[in-house]
Amino acid sequence: MSGFNFKTKVLKGKITKIIYQTQKSDYVVLLFKTENDKKITAVGNMSSPKKEYTYELKGKFIRDQKYGIQFKFEKYRSSMPDNREGLIKYLKSVMTKVGDVRANKIIDKLGTDALEKIKSDPDFLKQFDFINDLQLQEIKKELFSDEYRAKFISSICNLGFSTNKANSIWKHYLKKGMTPEKILKDLLDNPYQLIDEIDNVGFTKADRIALSLNDNKRSIFRIKATIEHLLKSAEVEGHSYLPKSELLERLQQLLEIKIETDRFEKAISELKKEEKLIIEADKIYQYFLYQAEKEIAYQIKTLIQSKSKKIKFKNLDRIIAEKETEAEIKFVSEQKEAIKKALNNSISIITGGPGTGKSLIVKTICEIYQDKNKHHKIHLASPTGKAATRLETLTNIKAKTIHRLLKFRGEGFDEHFVLAHPGLLIVDEFSMCDIPLAYHLFSAVNANLKVVFVGDTNQLPSVGPGNVLKDMISSGIISTTELKENFRQSDEGVIIPLAKKITEGELPQLNDGLDFVFKKITDEESALEEIMAVFRRLDRNFNIFNIQVISPIKNGVLGVNNLNKEIRACVNPAVSSKPSIGPFRLGDKVMVVKNNYDKEVFNGEFGQVIEVNAKRSLAVKIHESGRVINFKSDELNYLRHAYACTVHKSQGSEFPFLIMVLSSSHNIMLRRDLLYTGITRTQTKLMLLSDYTTLRRAIENNIVENRYSSLLEYLKFSNFVSIGDTVKLKDRLSDEVIEYTVVEEDEADILNSKISFKSPIGKALLKREEGDMFELTTNGNRIVYEILNVNSN
Repeated sequence: MSGFNFKTKVLKGKITKIIYQTQKSDYVVLLFKTENDKKITAVGNMSSPKKEYTYELKGKFIRDQKYGIQFKFEKYRSSMPDNREGLIKYLKSVMTKVGDVRANKIIDKLGTDALEKIKSDPDFLKQFDFINDLQLQEIKKELFSDEYRAKFISSICNLGFSTNKANSIWKHYLKKGMTPEKILKDLLDNPYQLIDEIDNVGFTKADRIALSLNDNKRSIFRIKATIEHLLKSAEVEGHSYLPKSELLERLQQLLEIKIETDRFEKAISELKKEEKLIIEADKIYQYFLYQAEKEIAYQIKTLIQSKSKKIKFKNLDRIIAEKETEAEIKFVSEQKEAIKKALNNSISIITGGPGTGKSLIVKTICEIYQDKNKHHKIHLASPTGKAATRLETLTNIKAKTIHRLLKFRGEGFDEHFVLAHPGLLIVDEFSMCDIPLAYHLFSAVNANLKVVFVGDTNQLPSVGPGNVLKDMISSGIISTTELKENFRQSDEGVIIPLAKKITEGELPQLNDGLDFVFKKITDEESALEEIMAVFRRLDRNFNIFNIQVISPIKNGVLGVNNLNKEIRACVNPAVSSKPSIGPFRLGDKVMVVKNNYDKEVFNGEFGQVIEVNAKRSLAVKIHESGRVINFKSDELNYLRHAYACTVHKSQGSEFPFLIMVLSSSHNIMLRRDLLYTGITRTQTKLMLLSDYTTLRRAIENNIVENRYSSLLEYLKFSNFVSIGDTVKLKDRLSDEVIEYTVVEEDEADILNSKISFKSPIGKALLKREEGDMFELTTNGNRIVYEILNVNSN
């Protein structure tokens, strides 16, 4: 180690070998020879390293656990070759059909400062008869790309970006075919475009850059970017749109300036033209969320009206009685009703709390459907991998997450994917489904499927926008069964009666039982000590997945982050025999927090680190499936410690022993639906740490989260044209009124005014509403139609 100074320094020299270079980024490992002939390994980010160039690397020596001493550079500067040998190599590398002889001729004529002369006037090369226009363009591009790139990187770094990020921005825009000059000009004119184009560049950073370049706080670029930012923030809050007045109010609050109405109107008008937003009455939507809500409503109506799905199951009372005999069970009337509605309607909903028999009903529906339709496919799905695993265990039928069912990949959903064959689709835990996911699901459902949605409306709403399940039920147009009677636990059980009392708005008696322990807490420290006491008493060989702590929040003494830290130190302390990587070590309980479709692991899945290897990766055994998944060092952001998790993250899961903490410090999170969701995650035993005042506050806070969404309105009042509808049209040019019924292809009969949904006018009509106007060109004639009336048959 002697001879190496670990402070920042500058090394000058040349690259003798490129040991490693990634395709996706600029990361390189180089063998570097300094000007005093020392050979070192240099690591860092460098675009297009060249052996002919001389480099100055700024960084410091580090000691890597595997590779030993390396020079890690943060910045570098390159200079072109200035000796004959280097010039020959360079000219040969950048121009086709130039070898040693021709390169020497160029140097003989122009000297060792040939490159500087060519840069000042590239036409110098025209004096050589072996240099054609293509070769001239090649060397021009090479000579000036480095210069432009250096200027660009410098300019972008001056805006507050790292060299790494500046390189990413450079590459991104070059791939789009933009010239270096245009890239820089566009970015300096409107830095807000970086928000949509470059990962990890948000509104706050773009706004800071824009104001540093131009202090015009009312620029139209700034107002438009802020509006987009506010609509995205509203989506995170659960909204599909914002009222125009509220959007303007939020805009002025965020920018802390008065925005004139005409300036605001101009901004939203331009964003509408750019298809960034939709304006409907006084509602301002992001373009996709508007389309999504409309499409969900249309597809639901189409499912309800579709004749091809209305296959009736006869003698269901007898069939259900046979299933009761086989399973030695007895369904109550509401459970039988749920089974009948699911099998005899194209779309239906089953809702109810824990212990009401939803799982048994789903199993019975699958069995009856399969007995009658042995060649039809049954699809089982859920928003989470955990819930899908439970479905599969219950029915012995393959179950998937909704994302996997719809063939989602990292770049998005396949918009053309359709569940085309006849069958049955059952989606569990549907209360977790938001507007975007519901849109993709309904877009993939066709008329050959029966669809059953199962969920509990008393749970927390979806993390994403909308209240899809509640709105579907409230619309009154979908066949729905609400299960109220509980069957799960014996008289000694406390949890189910506790949950029922909470939904009724009552503070229950908190008497300990076989499945329940209440610990009254007076402060956060004592609550933490109660939790730690449980873990200290556990047997050394206990199953880490049999116990789970949940909390409403991430920060604070009783937040998930601190709970994970404390519990981990107790059950999996750091010892020399346990290798680690990043924040994780061997034996850690972890949760996947982002879907990774290449690895087929999904948000919310629990696992345990079973190996940390020398290649700087770790292996996680997924609890539900038993699969072992490797995560590289740059993929650790897919994981979080999971000794404790938030109530939201616990949705879709059940735990043998659950510890839930609810403190007065949890403040705005004290809500009835959150308390209910938490305690109903219990499989066998619940320990609740709280106090009567805090619980009363939570139970009494049943203010339904006000989410701006138009789905309920579209479901109840929108009269979309779909297959089976009779539509009255008016020709706006001739005032002629005509009437058509839109039918399946094989039912089309133009003489009786029945048109196929695939005909030109049929295609134009689908998804439109009363009052809409549209153009149609037939045989060269342009006709403008107005929809006067839509009658659902």
